Amino acid sequence: MYQAIQCDQHDYLEICCMRHYPVKLELIDGRVLNARPVTTRTLADKTEWLDIELLDGPIPTANIRLDQLSSITPDRACKAEFGKVEFGEAEHSPAN
Repeated sequence: MYQAIQCDQHDYLEICCMRHYPVKLELIDGRVLNARPVTTRTLADKTEWLDIELLDGPIPTANIRLDQLSSITPDRACKAEFGKVEFGEAEHSPAN
């Protein structure tokens, strides 16, 4: 069953999409993806998804269901206003 993420965590994903930040996505299954978030979307079944461009790997794009995210970390070179965001928790680390 889908478990929605907290609104403040969703905001960080939207910022990454709007500013085209390259990020490291850590998934709950242990996979790590280097990607650029493109957009978030909600399907008819109310599941929320993150569309990404993969920066390395065999395929150029992917879709990640938001409840599969463990954390997202903007690349330091983009000078994001925030650091690593842990999903499933309400807090995030300060900018590095």
